[in-house]
Amino acid sequence: MNVTKLNIKKISGLSLVEVLVTLTILVFLLGICSQVMIWAFNVSKEQKGKGTTGNEAIKSLSWLLNDLKQTSSESLYVAEHFHNISVPPAFIPVSMSFLSCEDKTTAEMEYTEKVTSPEWKYFILYYLYADQKNPLTAESSQKYLLIRKNYFNDSNYSYAFKKFVPQPLESYDVKALCDGNMTITSNNRIVARNIYSLELVSMDPAKNSCTLKIDVRARGMRSEEIKASYLTTVIMRNTIKQPE
Repeated sequence: MNVTKLNIKKISGLSLVEVLVTLTILVFLLGICSQVMIWAFNVSKEQKGKGTTGNEAIKSLSWLLNDLKQTSSESLYVAEHFHNISVPPAFIPVSMSFLSCEDKTTAEMEYTEKVTSPEWKYFILYYLYADQKNPLTAESSQKYLLIRKNYFNDSNYSYAFKKFVPQPLESYDVKALCDGNMTITSNNRIVARNIYSLELVSMDPAKNSCTLKIDVRARGMRSEEIKASYLTTVIMRNTIKQPE
């Protein structure tokens, strides 16, 4: 009787050394993947933070630019520091005020019968007011609200509102108007939050233009608080030089 021999191959498993090497490579690759994921998460978080606060800057600059475009440089008044206008010294918040000829109903600029002369309607005042919800701390700087306000007084400013001759808002009126009123009305509104500073960088009388800089809150790679700056130049189109 013939017995058929079966050739059985011996299947050898991985040795201990090979298992350890494989595990080491796997752990190394997982470490790289986790670092990439952490980096991507931090970048996404930073961009989201910058996007949110960047929108604040864009929003506030958009309001300012639209208003400044239709004013006269001769009516522009900027308060950036302490002003000694009384005894004891009085503090005027960082602010910017100027005349507007925009009709609130139609949002159109209006002019007198002399086509080149804007019909001034009211003053526009922008000012920074300390945000009580985000006070100054050891870890972060003071953040401000940017408030926009309209003001009209044809008795004290008859040149502007009766003769349509551009004139700036007086410093004592600026101080009185920067009252931190949070009530939202057609003449008073909060334009932006998380603002650090608003600055008039330069004026160019020859071009009737001014350059503005605004600093806002942003988030860094590790979620730390950082400042982002935005710079822009605007031409004040209704500047008409008055004869000296």
